[in-house]
Parts: sequence; structure tokens; C-alpha cells
Amino acid sequence: MSARSSFMVAVMVVWMCVTSCDKNGYVQIPDPAFNQYCLEHFDTDNDRKINYAEADSVQIMVCNHRGIESLEGIAYFTSLRILECNQNQLTSLDLSANRKLERLSCRSNRLTSLDLSGNRELVHLICGKNHLETLDLRSNEKLEYLLCAMNRLVELDISRCSKLEFLWCWRNNLETPYLGGNPELTTLSCTQNKLKSLDISGNPKLKALNCSFNPYMEILNTASGQKLVELKKDDHTKLEAAG
Repeated sequence: MSARSSFMVAVMVVWMCVTSCDKNGYVQIPDPAFNQYCLEHFDTDNDRKINYAEADSVQIMVCNHRGIESLEGIAYFTSLRILECNQNQLTSLDLSANRKLERLSCRSNRLTSLDLSGNRELVHLICGKNHLETLDLRSNEKLEYLLCAMNRLVELDISRCSKLEFLWCWRNNLETPYLGGNPELTTLSCTQNKLKSLDISGNPKLKALNCSFNPYMEILNTASGQKLVELKKDDHTKLEAAG
């Protein structure tokens, strides 16, 4: 991340903290369902408010299926490592201020925007079954597990995710995914996309691949001697070994 980008993220974090805390040091949580969840789980002094210390002590948050429309205020939960917010009604999610986040599951929402630009410690990401058309993972170099199936992605840049082992990106609109920067990849499911070709020659550890139901995909490029334990492809897709 450039110095300018780091500065902008820092400014954003400060702004979020200022706007989501009132003058008495209490976190402002506008969404009633999210506020109720926080009161039930993190209001340790039982004053029906979430103060800075209470928010800062939270490391794990599991708020699935609560009817939550916004997680505004989550920026103040600066120690958060694990977040599950599946099956809610979220349309956007900005976690850039949660710098310690390691695991995120936000599947089955209505997300059109997901900001992970400040989450450099993120290892595990599940964001399937949303409305995402873009997914920026340039800051998530430690990512090992990614499930982004059932979205509207046209492109997926995982070139900086060199530790990625598991990728499920099926049922999107992907055409030409680049996998050259993922030498640790072992499992890939990219079925039901719009792939025209797929090159896995740079993925020597790949053992399981499902690239079926891609009607436009004619060629699957592999490395010479590359052996897949499990391969599912369409009959019209030809294997071509390099070297």
C-alpha cells in the first residue's frame, strides 16, 4: 500500500471514529437490529449503551440472520478478528477500519459494495450469494480461503493473493481469470461462468478443479506432467499441456 493510500485509510478511520461516537464516548449504532444485537452481547455495564472500551474489547462478532440493514458503527470495534453477518439485509459493508480482521463471512445478503482495503490480516473470506460486481482484494495478500460464488463478478483479480489455497467462484460472469500468482492453490471451482479459456499451468499444487458448465470455454491449459486428482470439465473443452 502506498504512503498516500495509507494516509487516506488513516484519515477515514479517524473520521469514522469521530462520526460514530458521540461526545460522551458512546458508539452510535443507527440500525436498530444491529444496536440491539450489540446491547445483548457487549453492554457489560448494562447502561443500554456501547462505550469505547466495550467496543474495543470485542474480538468475535456473530450476528447472523438478525434483519440488519447496516453495520454502521462497526469501525469502532477495532479489535475485531472474526465477523459473521450472514443472512441479513446489508447492501454495503465497509470494514476498512477493522485492521485486525482475520475472518469474514457475509454471505446471503444484498451486498453491492464490500470494502476490504484496510484488512491486510484477512485470511478467510466468504462473501457468496450477494450482488457484487467487483471485489477488490489488492490489500489482502494473506488470503488463503475465498468463496465468492453466486455474485455478478465479471473480473476477479487475485494476483496478489499468493497464499490462496481454496477458491470457489462459481456462478458469476467471469471470462478470463488470471491464476498465475497463486502457486499454493489446491482447490478451484469456477463452474457456471462465461470462461473462454483457463490457464492452470502456474498452479502446481492444484488437485481439484471443476470448470464445467462454461459453454464458451474451448481450452484448458495445464503444465506438462500436471496431475489433477479430480477434474470436471465440459466435453468440448480441450486439454493443452505446455512444454
